[in-house]
This record gives sequence, structure tokens and C-alpha cells, in this order.
Amino acid sequence: GEGAQITLRQQRYLPAGSKGDPDGLWQIPVCLRWNDGQDQEKCLLLAEREASFSVEGCPQWLLPNQRGAGYYRFSVEKEHFDNLASIGWPKLSDAERLVVLDSAIAEFWRGAIGPDVLSRLFAVAAQSKSQSIGAAPMEVLGFMRRHFFDREQRQQPWPLAAALYRPSMDRVGLLRQAKDDGEMVLLRADVFAFLVDTARDGKLRREASRMAQGLLAPKGLNLDKIDAGMASTALLVALQEQGQGYFDKLVQQLFAS
Repeated sequence: GEGAQITLRQQRYLPAGSKGDPDGLWQIPVCLRWNDGQDQEKCLLLAEREASFSVEGCPQWLLPNQRGAGYYRFSVEKEHFDNLASIGWPKLSDAERLVVLDSAIAEFWRGAIGPDVLSRLFAVAAQSKSQSIGAAPMEVLGFMRRHFFDREQRQQPWPLAAALYRPSMDRVGLLRQAKDDGEMVLLRADVFAFLVDTARDGKLRREASRMAQGLLAPKGLNLDKIDAGMASTALLVALQEQGQGYFDKLVQQLFAS
């Protein structure tokens, strides 16, 4: 093709509703990476309000923060976020995936992109083996649950959220394995807590309640078969589901330990 032109424009980030002044001007080192059939990159100092440069090919995807090293968020058209979530995602490092997620979430909170764009990014992030990437959507979804749902709705299962993280839970499993590294242990605990508390997945809540029963042992809590990070979630579910009876048993075990 005839190539394309990439235009950069700097502006202070402000969330929706803010009355702050967006017109500050900074000297910002910017590095971009894109693919137009082959990997390309360019670094420059953005010292003016706007700067443009031409590229020979037409980028299939564009990342405005190479290696996630720049101290800035970025805004791109929603189709570019979609491209990063699809054809670009396998090419990105974990640091780059994190800045994509951070920038997209920031764009969502200021009303620049809709939940449809965010959901496509969340779908690939939720499948990550990295705890920081896999857990990135959880805060946003938890906020939605707490503030956009009424009290009765918050007590009901959330199938959309459950469908997002169920494959991850199936992959990491509920039981600790000898080969697990720290990243896997943290990811398992986060996914378990999200599905049980935010998504209120009925099957997993029943399993959590059963696991909590197994924690009770004659000489105190038995943590041999459950990650310590999951124990608090299992105990919370058991208290919610089984009520006073389980609470009394738990107190008895704690005093016996």
C-alpha cells in the first residue's frame, strides 16, 4: 500500500466528570511498536502538543508504549484496541499487555470506550498464566458488581463473570501441585476468590464450603491440601452458607490450636 501516518497528541488524563485542566505540556519520551507484516519500532521525544510521522506499511496493530517502559497511558481508536486484543496480543510481552489493559481501563472510566471493547481485552487477559495480567479485570468487574447491581442482584450468580474465569480455574485446578510456582499460587487464589465472591458461581461456592469443612481438624486448621491464600475465601463462604453452626465449630478449633 501507500503507507500510513501516525499522529501523537499529548493531553493530561482526566476521568469522566473531572473539572481539571487537560492542557498541560510535557516532554515525553515515547517509543512505539507495530507490525505491518514485519515488526517495526520508533522512538521520539514528544515535546509539542502534536507530532506526526509516516510509515511505509499499514500497521496491523500498533502499541504506543513499547516494553511498557513509558510513564504514560495511551488512547487509540477502539479498532486498535481490538487489534491489540486479537492479532497483536500473542506478540506482546507481559509488561506490554499490562499497559494495554491499564490504558483501556482508564479509557473506559473516562467514557472513551464502551464495555464491548473492554470485554474483548478481558477475555484474553483472563486466560493469562501471569497473575498480574489474569487478575487485572477483576477490580473493574468487582466495582461494577458492588456499585451497578442492587443488593438482591449481588446475591445472585453472575454468569458472564463466571464464564470469563471458569476456563482459568479449570486450568490451574483447585488443589496445590508440587510443580506450582509463586505465580500459579497467587493466580489460583485470585481466580478462586473472584469466582466465589464476585461471580458467585454456585458449583464453586459449594466446593469452597466443602473445602472449609476439611480445614477443621482436631488440633487446629488443616492447611495441608489448600493454599493459604484460598483458605480465607473458603472460610468466608462456609460462614455465609452454613451460618452459626460453622462459626461455632471454627471458634472451637481456633481455641484448640
